[in-house]
Amino acid sequence: MIQVYIGKSKPRNIEDIQHPTIRKRIERIQDENEKNLRTNTYIHLLSILKEINPNIQLDFDELGKPILLNSNIPLYVSISHSKNVFCFALSSSNVGIDIEKKNHLSSEKLLRFYQKCLSEEESKNTPCTEDEFYRLWTIKESYVKLLGIGFRILPNEITVRDKVFSSSYSSSYYTSIERDDYQLSICSFEKIQYQLNIIDS
Repeated sequence: MIQVYIGKSKPRNIEDIQHPTIRKRIERIQDENEKNLRTNTYIHLLSILKEINPNIQLDFDELGKPILLNSNIPLYVSISHSKNVFCFALSSSNVGIDIEKKNHLSSEKLLRFYQKCLSEEESKNTPCTEDEFYRLWTIKESYVKLLGIGFRILPNEITVRDKVFSSSYSSSYYTSIERDDYQLSICSFEKIQYQLNIIDS
């Protein structure tokens, strides 16, 4: 079962984060809203990890993918933010998550995004709508996070059908959720069951 946590950013003090590596990552951010959003994310994530096992350490690999060390059980994490909302997923198998705020897009901007995002196969049978763009974009971004490679693979090199496919990497399962004015997607190499947990503190 994938545990998905979602919350809205509230005023927080970075001094509440004791983790030195994460503190340094956040302090480098110039935008104060983004800095506060990341602070919220890590305060809640670190608190939940401590409840699971006080010995778990959150770290990052050389490509920036978050990893969990010193866990006595297999445990994986993925993190995403958009505007004033953050989310993260915890799972016993590898997982990727992405969330995006759904802003209105002009027809010209939507077309440009489609040309950038859609694979050749998708471009033949995908309706050009905002909802479908955000669904596909978040699925593809969560897939890239699952792989842990950053956008070394371009969005138009990924095809979403009943599963997510690319020519160079393993396919994955996915699910996509609309919540208020946000789109959230999850990818996993295993069939997806999830529980959505709302953080309101």
